Amino acid sequence: MSTATLSPPPTRPPPRAREPAASGVGGPTLAPKPRVLCVEPEESGRDTLSAQLGRRYEVLTAADAAEAFRLLRQMSGIYVLLCAPTLPDLDGVQLLCRAREMLPAARRVLLGEPASAQDWPRLLNEARASQVLPRPWTVEELLPVVDAAVEAGQREAAEHDLAQRTLRGSVAALTDMLALASPLAAGRAKRVRAKAVALGRALKLEDTWPLETAATFSELGSVAVPALLLEKALNGRALQLEEERTLDRSRVTTDQLLRRIPQLELVRGIVALVQRGRLPEGLLLPPADDAYARRLAGILHVAIDHEALEASGNKPTLAAEMLRGRRTDYHGEVLDALGVLFERSERLGQVYELPPSALEVGMTLADDLRLSTGAMLVPRGYQVTPALVARLVNLSDSAVRGKARVYRRTL
Repeated sequence: MSTATLSPPPTRPPPRAREPAASGVGGPTLAPKPRVLCVEPEESGRDTLSAQLGRRYEVLTAADAAEAFRLLRQMSGIYVLLCAPTLPDLDGVQLLCRAREMLPAARRVLLGEPASAQDWPRLLNEARASQVLPRPWTVEELLPVVDAAVEAGQREAAEHDLAQRTLRGSVAALTDMLALASPLAAGRAKRVRAKAVALGRALKLEDTWPLETAATFSELGSVAVPALLLEKALNGRALQLEEERTLDRSRVTTDQLLRRIPQLELVRGIVALVQRGRLPEGLLLPPADDAYARRLAGILHVAIDHEALEASGNKPTLAAEMLRGRRTDYHGEVLDALGVLFERSERLGQVYELPPSALEVGMTLADDLRLSTGAMLVPRGYQVTPALVARLVNLSDSAVRGKARVYRRTL
């Protein structure tokens, strides 16, 4: 599976800039100026932009792409990015493409014409620039462009914020429904998600939400799989041909469900790449999103396969070494992060046993917790919640099979 090293695109919208201090004690609070980031290699050009835009906007400047990315990560309320077409360390088009990943609601303007007329369509398409302002430009030409871009950026940021809150609320509701419909699938999804997020943080992903969501929804189709077959598969036992076909059909179900949810194209692509090795038919991602989806799919692939080996009875560190010994398309940096992760996790403390009634909020189950009838209560990897503690108060320890095996800390 191919991977990419593009800067990951946070899905959260850009937060508003902090308001400046009030003009006086009891006086009115001044409205914050929208921020504009100008990336220009020449100092004289940066000074000119600051002077011309500074009365209306808070102007941030950068001389190269590295400084621009630092500001984009650290500063909020940036609604417009003005960029020269040529920078010392990166092509201006590439910078605007990555800026779109980091701040999708911000507007992007190229301050300079391309080297040849044939480059105009490429620049507009690849950078998703709202406008190209040929040099030399005047104040009378620049200000209307920036004013319109700031207004559009603020409007899109507000719409993006509402859409993201709606989407995340829907994902949370679907996750809760998965837990109710199939505790086994939800438990495995939670364990895979924890590993994938830990790997993502070790690899310095700026936002792990797409990875978390893909890990959770990779088990969405399992609601259609019989419980006994699902338990057999999750425990790593050999499956018959017809059982394999049933699981394959569940993956098709997963894609059909995700296809109906707007704004989850990236997540849908990640899940399909892991489960089927290719994007679903008809799903076309922009080049940057396609590369990012493949990178996250590489992380999730390792997390899923490691979980399968651990479910078969292998210790986490041994499972990590087994993955390294396989001849597959695992990415080396992900396997390196996995090895370091579980070497550290083994130092967090040993698993110990407690009566179910002694469980405390925040503990994490090392094994499934079952009722004396054999029915699943909560799966391994489940972090004890106040709701579970309250439920156990109404159950005697004899109603639960054996003791609870727990550890206090997770990855």
